[in-house]
Formats: sequence, structure tokens, C-alpha cells
Amino acid sequence: SIVRSDGKKERIESEKLQVGQLIELHKDEIIPADILFLKSSNEEGVCYVETAQLDGLEFFKIKNQNKN
Repeated sequence: SIVRSDGKKERIESEKLQVGQLIELHKDEIIPADILFLKSSNEEGVCYVETAQLDGLEFFKIKNQNKN
């Protein structure tokens, strides 16, 4: 889902994503775009990303949310 400027959420096709849009992701979703990770529901502020389709490495990379 993207989060619109009015705060409402809307599902759109990945092809229609635009630079600067906020997107909400859920566990085990595939992300068909480059994104900047801002916040996690994980209490430690991390998410685990698998990039095997990009770099062939089949393990999860830890990404930390911005502390600011």
C-alpha cells in the first residue's frame, strides 16, 4: 500500500510507484523497487531483507531504522 498525503492508504501496482511516495510493507512481501527503510514495527527497529535475486546471496541482511 502507499500512504497518500492525506494519510489514507491505497493499494497500487508497483509499476505506478513514484519517487517520494511512502509505502507500507508487511511480513514476507516482495519489494519490486529500491526503497529507503524508515521505520519498523519490530521493537528493535530492524527488518530482515533477502536480496538473492539481486546479488545471489541467500541470507537475510539486517537493516536498521533511522534513529532520528
